[in-house]
Amino acid sequence: MSAEFPTEAEPEIGFTSRFPFLANLARRHFHAGRGGRAKLAISTSFVSRLVTTAVSFVVLPITVRYLGNEGYGLMATITAVVGWLQFTNMGIGLGLQNALTEETAKGDKRAQRELVSTGVLSLVGIGILLLVVGLLAFPHVPWQRVFPPTSDRFVTEIPWTVLVVFLGFVSTVVLGFVGPIYAARQELHIGNFMALFTSVMTLVGTFVAVRNRWGLFGVVSCTIGVTAVMQWGFAVWTLYGRGLPELRPVFTKITRAAAGRIYKTGISFLILQICNIAFFQIDAFLIAHFLTIDQVTPYSVAQKVFLQASGLFAIVSGSLWPAYGNAKGQGDFVWIRRTHGKLVRAFLLFYGSISIFMIVAGHWLLTWWVGAFAAPGTLLVAAVAMHFCVRDWTGIHSTLLNGLNIVRPQVWNVILAALLTLGFDLLLVQRVGSVGLAIGGFLAFTLTAAWYFPYLAAKAIRPDTRGTASA
Repeated sequence: MSAEFPTEAEPEIGFTSRFPFLANLARRHFHAGRGGRAKLAISTSFVSRLVTTAVSFVVLPITVRYLGNEGYGLMATITAVVGWLQFTNMGIGLGLQNALTEETAKGDKRAQRELVSTGVLSLVGIGILLLVVGLLAFPHVPWQRVFPPTSDRFVTEIPWTVLVVFLGFVSTVVLGFVGPIYAARQELHIGNFMALFTSVMTLVGTFVAVRNRWGLFGVVSCTIGVTAVMQWGFAVWTLYGRGLPELRPVFTKITRAAAGRIYKTGISFLILQICNIAFFQIDAFLIAHFLTIDQVTPYSVAQKVFLQASGLFAIVSGSLWPAYGNAKGQGDFVWIRRTHGKLVRAFLLFYGSISIFMIVAGHWLLTWWVGAFAAPGTLLVAAVAMHFCVRDWTGIHSTLLNGLNIVRPQVWNVILAALLTLGFDLLLVQRVGSVGLAIGGFLAFTLTAAWYFPYLAAKAIRPDTRGTASA
């Protein structure tokens, strides 16, 4: 029996045993096989993403109207710049995911515990080092120069806002193992419920900060602080509350072999993460320094819309990464080809519809949503739409390649794309303003990864180079 399908002896799922209809439905669609796990992840991701998107659509206008273009621009820029430190995780989380996926498919619990122990404790060590270095350097950095305000309203809050964002980022680095563990075990539905609850609590935190008029520092503290508390509680439960010995990290289970497997793939992911800075996290900084901080807000609003669209589509594409890896481990390339073909067709329909709609009606809708002062113009919306289309076209093929553990061939192409993005951005932002950043990203992806990744994907799953295992 293929791992894509359930066995007849498989028990009912949770409370559904009390309801025959639900039990049969769950066994048919959400079974423990690869296809059932993918469907369960997609279904729960859909619910979680709907709630997260709704929360974002409520939080954004509240935050923009309270902080204004300057305050929201500062928050977006500080968050993006601190996010440049993402490379400090050394790609360990994603390296752990691929190795752990393989051992989970094999059922080797000893190897799983060695991988988890090595990955988790490595991230803890990096987090401690990052925290010490950051706290020592913090008092010596002129933060108002790094993030220049346009008025005196937020001058005193800028350093403390940077500190909160930094502490939140260190927390995210240390907890970088949680998502990969659930992905490797094809239990993304558990993480999805956690994300849903965290987003709701973030909404509550924003309301509290705005209602009490706690300023930029208060808004950031309530949102990032709530998220960190929720994430730490979930991480502790994941490692020690589920009764799974293979997920409990101990120093004695750290092995050189496990480290080699994690770091070998992780280094490639590290390079991709560094390039990601040029792709997505340098825009706000360039606008703040070559233009003004208040111009960050319209650009961020345009991005926010397409980030939500990207997140909705990632419900499907992201959930397939571990499924691709599982299918590869069992030689089921027929399933991989069929599934990837469906994903490509869905992408073209989804992004084509969203882009046309936003180009036609986006400015009017965004003006109603966040106000005329923060709404991007039609040209900026169109440029951002093109950028996200070509970026996420690359992304769906990258997901397949990552699931098949074909990471290194992507690296040099992505490095070239990052260099082109940076060059185009520096050139165009000074000549045509913030719209130039979106155009630069579109050109860089079109010239590099947008055609090369599909070529790699087609080559990897071509029938004449792979077996035709039974679906």
